[in-house]
Amino acid sequence: MSAFFRSVWLEFRKMGAGRGLVVFLSLLFLVQPLFSYIEGRQLLAIGLDATPQTHPQLAEPVGDPRYLGFDVLSVGELAVLIYAAILGAADYRTREVRTTLLAVNRRSRVLGAKFLGLGFFLFVVSFASAYLTIASLQLAVHSQSGVNPATLTPDVWRLITWKAVHWTALGLMSYAISLLCRNWLPAAAVLAPLTIGIGNALVSRWSGSAFLPSVAGSCLSAIPDKSCHVSQGASFAALVVWLALFVAVGWAVFSRRDVGAR
Repeated sequence: MSAFFRSVWLEFRKMGAGRGLVVFLSLLFLVQPLFSYIEGRQLLAIGLDATPQTHPQLAEPVGDPRYLGFDVLSVGELAVLIYAAILGAADYRTREVRTTLLAVNRRSRVLGAKFLGLGFFLFVVSFASAYLTIASLQLAVHSQSGVNPATLTPDVWRLITWKAVHWTALGLMSYAISLLCRNWLPAAAVLAPLTIGIGNALVSRWSGSAFLPSVAGSCLSAIPDKSCHVSQGASFAALVVWLALFVAVGWAVFSRRDVGAR
């Protein structure tokens, strides 16, 4: 067991070694919260009680002030899946995976450490980024909303936790696809379009698309005034099934692949 956790610690160290981590964390903890704060100032200027009738530029009413900020989180979601995809491909590009297997001659331990280490890391940074983003907007509108940006509300904390679960699952799926393809582009090509809205657009044409990873994840952390096509329980089950499928296939291929070949 101690050898396994040493492998997990090694994965943490490798994640902190590249410049990509700086860019990734900047997007999560600087760019996204800044966008959120700017949006908050814009909302404050028109008023939190604004509607399309009073302000034609709005597509819908501002909504419940307690849940403001969740619409900005798509920036972080996209950053998570691309960063995870790049990590999955990096081991093959740098031949790091071959070196690791020479040191730890058990592929199941190596892959388990990779998924566990990445999953824990993604959950922590996703949770922290989602909180900071929502708190930034609440800070901007505090004078009208009355919501304390430091404490938020219990419902918001619950949704932030589900959002972190959603991002973590997408990141692990993206990582698994990159392991399969030895390249980060297929993962980005498959998952990114679904993340930026295509998945939700498909729901009106095909009801089964409600169980696609990004759509199910969105429903898992949907705020109360947003309609979803499936229940939260069904969304969670769909996300678990997708994650298990990608991880199982990645595990099967990785355990048999010649890692020395490109």
